[in-house]
Amino acid sequence: MGSPSQISALSWRVAASVAERVPGLQVFHLHPGGGQYDVLSLRVRGVTLADLNRNGRIFIAGTTPLEWDEVFA
Repeated sequence: MGSPSQISALSWRVAASVAERVPGLQVFHLHPGGGQYDVLSLRVRGVTLADLNRNGRIFIAGTTPLEWDEVFA
């Protein structure tokens, strides 16, 4: 695993890459759970599509209309 600065940079690169492929996507840097987590939340019109937990997990909302294979290709 990389340093905290490397993880930060890489997570923003992933979020920016997804944002280029999904019209209207916004990226929010959040700290849910009372600050327990460091998350980049990917949203369109206020609806969460995915959360990138910067400790290495990705949560994808079950009702998104996206083809994630294409988004992450």
